Amino acid sequence: MVELNVVVNVDRTVASAKVVDDSKYNGNPVFRAAADSAMRALRNPNCSPLNVPPDKYDRWHEMTIVFDPKEMF
Repeated sequence: MVELNVVVNVDRTVASAKVVDDSKYNGNPVFRAAADSAMRALRNPNCSPLNVPPDKYDRWHEMTIVFDPKEMF
């Protein structure tokens, strides 16, 4: 599982995203591939803006998103 810390703009686009576990990202090529895939998915124009309620910005402007590669198949 890959955890990403995500900061979102008011317009619901991704401002920044960072892999939580840097040491695993740097030391495990399989994890790195999964993390890179998660980052690409998060930044894909087809996934923007994020599907979050616009009036709840204070709740979702910073969040952790968990990607589970097992659920991709």
